[in-house]
Amino acid sequence: GRWRLVREARCARDAEPLHPDLALLLMTSGSSGAAKAVRLSYGNLEANARSIAAYLELSSDDRAALVLPLHYSYGLSVLNSHLIAGASVLFPGASIMDSDFLTTIADGGCTNLSGVPYSYELLERARFREVEFGTLRM
Repeated sequence: GRWRLVREARCARDAEPLHPDLALLLMTSGSSGAAKAVRLSYGNLEANARSIAAYLELSSDDRAALVLPLHYSYGLSVLNSHLIAGASVLFPGASIMDSDFLTTIADGGCTNLSGVPYSYELLERARFREVEFGTLRM
C-alpha cells in the first residue's frame, strides 16, 4: 500500500532551532510557478504595518472590515497596520455574498474595507452604493 512504517521519527525537540528574527513563513500564491515560502522577520512585519498605517493615516478611530484571508500578505497587512495604529478590526463572519454582509459593515461602524478587484465587483452586484455607511471611507 501507500503506508510505510517509520522506525524513528523526529520530534520537535530534535528540530534545528529557527533564526530568532524569523516571525513568519508566508506562502506565495504560486502564480508564476510552484508556491514558495517567504521568510519575514519581526522587523519586516513591523515596518510594513507602520508604512501602511502612515500612508493611510490610520488612527485609533478607525475600524477595518477584514474579509481577506490572513494567510495572504494583503489580509495580514490590513490586520497588522490597523493594530499598530491602535485601530480596531471587525471580522464580519460572513461572505461578501451573504445578504446581511453590508448591514454588518454599516452597523459595525467600519471606516474602511479592503478587497481585491473581484470583491468590489461582488459589492457592486449587492448594490453597495445604495447602502448608507455613516463612517465608511474607501
